Amino acid sequence: MPTSPLVERLKAAGHNVTTAQSQKDKATVAQWAAINEEIWREEAAAIAQAAITEGHTIEWARKALDSADASIEARILAQKVIYRSEFPGVMFDCPEACYVALTRDYGAMRRGVLLQAKAENLDGTKIDDMAAAKAILSGNIKALHHLPRSYVQALMVAQSGALELLDGSGYSNADARCQRVKVWALRFASELNYWLRLQINQNQTPIEICHKLLKKFGLERDKADRPGAITMVGRMGKRGANTECFQVDLNYCPIRAQLLESLRRRLLDAVTPTRNKEISSIRVDVTEPPTPSQHEKSCFNIRDRHSTPPDSNWIWDEWDGWIKIGQLSIAS
Repeated sequence: MPTSPLVERLKAAGHNVTTAQSQKDKATVAQWAAINEEIWREEAAAIAQAAITEGHTIEWARKALDSADASIEARILAQKVIYRSEFPGVMFDCPEACYVALTRDYGAMRRGVLLQAKAENLDGTKIDDMAAAKAILSGNIKALHHLPRSYVQALMVAQSGALELLDGSGYSNADARCQRVKVWALRFASELNYWLRLQINQNQTPIEICHKLLKKFGLERDKADRPGAITMVGRMGKRGANTECFQVDLNYCPIRAQLLESLRRRLLDAVTPTRNKEISSIRVDVTEPPTPSQHEKSCFNIRDRHSTPPDSNWIWDEWDGWIKIGQLSIAS
């Protein structure tokens, strides 16, 4: 058993130290799981039963959640208002749907859908975050910790290449997509740890790293006692050297599919007015553009996707152009 630095220091100081491997108590684990299940079910039922009226606006909801005097009932109502604004058209009046989408595993499905849809539509995410930040900054200064950081998280996931695995095709350790994900993840391991709390190292296989990223979408391996989106569909290669092949089914859960479709529409609607405004303001110039000089060709253009950055610490963003990774923490 490897010794920790603390044990080594205690021994060096003359103390007798005995180390032992702690074991999980199955009865305690089962009891804790049952308690969590009961709590999640109760929370889901409370959300489903909450009756929203015209006075329960987004502004009211934010104030209620920031107030130390708000009752539990008011907080539940406020959360439901927020959930409905996140997923237009989804009413959250069914206890089972609320349990699966909002409360089970502390809301893992909701968080995963939010991250996936925002990674798919970075333009819509930026507009959505700007609106949320404006509403927060115009209110109570104590709510600054609610400022969105989802754009940077979505940007990281989008740049990783994990979205390419959601097309329904099979993938394995030998898949070029998975190998590219591993190369990218190792390169930006510290950023993934900071923004997404992911531990990435060289010893992990491409599949293991890909599944860590997919888990951030709320997509996990299919199990006998719990359906999941990721299923093993076969093995590839010769006997003894074959690798498992997996596939992602985004329609494995109708509730998740409904949430994803709702959020995709909302983010798309957020982009459309902005795009129309940009198109209407474009001035058409029929003159021939000047031929760039050799010096201009060699210069790095932060707005040109085909421009070559000065080093490997830059990633391309469709909205902001080239972004230096070291500056991401500033843009939170």
